[in-house]
Amino acid sequence: MPSDTPKLLPKRSALTYVAVSTLAVILVVLAVLQYRWSGQVSRAERERMQEDLNRRTSRFQEEFYSEIRHICTAFQLEPEVFSAKSGEEYAQHYQAWARTADHPKLVTNLYLWETGEGRGPQLVRLDETLKRFEPVEWPTGFADIQRRLPAQRVPEFRRGIPPMGFPPVWRLEEQVPALVHPVFGASAAVGDGMPSPPRFLGEIVIALDMDVVQKEVFPELARRNFSGPEGFLYHVAIASAADTPRVYYRSSPEISVNLSPADAVVDLSEGPNPRRPFDFPREWESHQPPRRPDGGWARPGDGDFSRRPVWHLPRIVAAWDEPGRWRLVVNHRLGSLDAAVASFRRRNLAVSFGILLLLAVSMAMVVVSTGRARKLAQLQMEFVAGVSHELRTPLAVICSAADNLAAGVVEAREQVRQYGTLIGTEGLRLSHMVQQILLFASRQARRARYELRPVRIEEIIDRALAEARSIQGAAEVSIEKSVAPNLPPVMGDANALTHCLENLIGNAIKYGGDSRWISIRGQATRGPRGPELQVIIADRGIGIDETELEHIFEPFYRGRAATAARCPGIGLGLSLAKEVAEAMGGRITVTSTLGMGSSFSLYLPAASETSGPLEMHAA
Repeated sequence: MPSDTPKLLPKRSALTYVAVSTLAVILVVLAVLQYRWSGQVSRAERERMQEDLNRRTSRFQEEFYSEIRHICTAFQLEPEVFSAKSGEEYAQHYQAWARTADHPKLVTNLYLWETGEGRGPQLVRLDETLKRFEPVEWPTGFADIQRRLPAQRVPEFRRGIPPMGFPPVWRLEEQVPALVHPVFGASAAVGDGMPSPPRFLGEIVIALDMDVVQKEVFPELARRNFSGPEGFLYHVAIASAADTPRVYYRSSPEISVNLSPADAVVDLSEGPNPRRPFDFPREWESHQPPRRPDGGWARPGDGDFSRRPVWHLPRIVAAWDEPGRWRLVVNHRLGSLDAAVASFRRRNLAVSFGILLLLAVSMAMVVVSTGRARKLAQLQMEFVAGVSHELRTPLAVICSAADNLAAGVVEAREQVRQYGTLIGTEGLRLSHMVQQILLFASRQARRARYELRPVRIEEIIDRALAEARSIQGAAEVSIEKSVAPNLPPVMGDANALTHCLENLIGNAIKYGGDSRWISIRGQATRGPRGPELQVIIADRGIGIDETELEHIFEPFYRGRAATAARCPGIGLGLSLAKEVAEAMGGRITVTSTLGMGSSFSLYLPAASETSGPLEMHAA
């Protein structure tokens, strides 16, 4: 190895450390920025969701208001029709409304309550079949309407509103439920022609079916405005505004009708643009009757009176009793908008930090891979140096012996025989090293093939011992072999298993130390997947340090003790043995004590009696 190579390694390590530190700082900065950015995104999402909820609640309110106003428009007739109690005209309007209404069963009855000047007040109900009004008693539940009748007699007015300009204000009585509209007629002018206060004629009372409201109107509006393809996006409830609210509709039992945790609360009685009960819209002022040339107010009999009030623009106001009002309460299906935004932010952070974690893991894998690659490169360099040395030794011995024989230096028969034995031994040693290298290359290229068939472990052990004779010093080693009788066969490739045991035996011989003793035992045992055969190769040699046990099966690795003892080898034997064992479905374990020896155990699964040949490729 060049002399300057060791100096490059610390420099490379320093550069790697700087690069890793820089990337780690970048990841931390990205994490902080991501956290802050997710907070800004969450706030923007909160505003977007709130705007969306406001649009949905406004649309719900407008559609409900439109449904009620359609009824009011249909039955808002001239005071003269009210005074005449024209059942025919009211019935026609009733039928016309039913043909165009989304919920024709919403209206149950139509009542007229008239003051009855001179004969006393009277309540009449429209008989749709006979198309006439018939006197009836006040129905049960109309007590609130009766109680508020005296208050209708003296309405408030804005300055400049004439008698016929009284606006069409309807009152929604939620507790009944019903729609109530006071009817006023014109009075004679007083003074210089200024109109006198209008005359209270009575009220139109339209009774609504609460079952239709609860089971049709509210559910349909809720689905239309607060649901999506996967169901309700928001939980919706409609309840009264009392301290103990009465619930009229609930899209989910999970929603609370309490107002404090609600994301949105809307008063349905006020309509989309609530005003005071008698605060008229601006467009009403353009419908005041004109003045006469003498400065007085125009009267119905005075010429063009086309600019009379527009009666097709009804306005609905709430009943005066606050606890009876219908209120729309909306919460997000996750509990609240804040909970939804928090969930959204957690998902964003999970995805973002997951990506950053993936980058960190990738960075760590790159660093580890770089370190392993550098270590592998170093091992490969050591392997090349070791192989060169190991190959040079037998080649040098063979060449030297051949030169001596060719030069006639050795003439005696016994010496020639010794030289021949030496050349054969070194040739076998050289052949063994070449075979190891070729096997390793084949394994790396995934070209190794194994023909698995039932084989006897005793035969494999004997073949491996015979092959081990090429190892230097094998003839001087005492080998104790003990194989239990009648062992079942194992599924394996005979040649590959022989090579596997040969490597284990050769390892025990090379590192057996001065004891020059190894032991080979074969026995049956039971493993985690069934019956197994165990072959134990033990020695009393230099042993392996505990910290090196996890590395001894790595290619090209040689322990410190082996290197110090100058034992020959290229660091491939144990690696190839482990790969062969695993390819046969087995495993190799090791126990060792430094200075006292090592024990390798090869476990192979026992073959069944019906097992046949099987060809497989190395993984």
